[in-house]
Order: sequence, then C-alpha cells, then structure tokens
Amino acid sequence: MKRFFMAAAAVAAVFSIGAAAPAAAAPHSEDKVLTSTVAADDVSAMAVSCSNLYWCIWRDPNATNNNYRYTWFGSDGNYANNYWSGVTVSNKASGVWNQGDRQFVVIFDGPDYTGNWACVPANTHIPDLRNAATGDTPVGWWNERISSHKWSNTCTR
Repeated sequence: MKRFFMAAAAVAAVFSIGAAAPAAAAPHSEDKVLTSTVAADDVSAMAVSCSNLYWCIWRDPNATNNNYRYTWFGSDGNYANNYWSGVTVSNKASGVWNQGDRQFVVIFDGPDYTGNWACVPANTHIPDLRNAATGDTPVGWWNERISSHKWSNTCTR
C-alpha cells in the first residue's frame, strides 16, 4: 500500500510540473521597431545630414536640405519646448534619423515619455514617416506624432 501512494505521488508530481501555468509572455520588442515601407531616396539621404551621436528630426518629409531640422544629443521629454522659427517641433516631425551610439531611440506620442511608443534602431534614416510602420501601428501613423524621445540600449518603454 505504501508503494502505491509513493508511486501515485511521483506521477502527480510529474504531471503537476508539466501542468504549471505558463509565464506571461513578454511584449515582443520587434513589434515596436519603426521601419520604412519603401527604400530610402538616395538623393534625399545625401542632401540632409545628422551628425554622429545625434537624433535628428525634420519637419518636411523627404527633406532636401537641413532647413527645419532639429537635433538632440540626449533625451528630451517634451518637444513642446523646442522650436523651428517660432513653431514647436512637438507632433511635427515627418522624417527622422538615429545616428546615436545607443541601440535605439525610443519615441513617444505623448510628452514625458507617455502614450504609444516605438523604437528607431541605430543608424536608421527614415526620410518620410508617412511610409513608416511598426508591427502594431499602421503605415503613416507616426507622421507628425512624436512628442518626446529617449535613448536606450533596448527596445523597451
């Protein structure tokens, strides 16, 4: 009888290990990476510049010069404090370029790193956000929606 209970306990232990509740799935960071849906225009890419170690945005899509370019060396929690000729840069970016030394620039549609977010990988130039998407936002969604950004070595909020 004792052997029966020990065998039953061993079988129950094996099945309870296999029946353990699965851990909650972590968000897939690849769903948050912002990429262009079209090839970059070589003429546009050569006509604009973003210095090494900087994050740059342009007001105009497919900019052909550096007019209305804004650059950062660090993170910025509130684009409303930055201006192009008297107009805030908040929710105005139509082109971006990450030339930083971190893996990602994490962008947000709200100030203070709030709201929806996406990641722009290092050495990525997206001249027209109307042609960019993530795994969880449609093409063009990020055009004129960036309100803050931070540098990060991981694609996480």
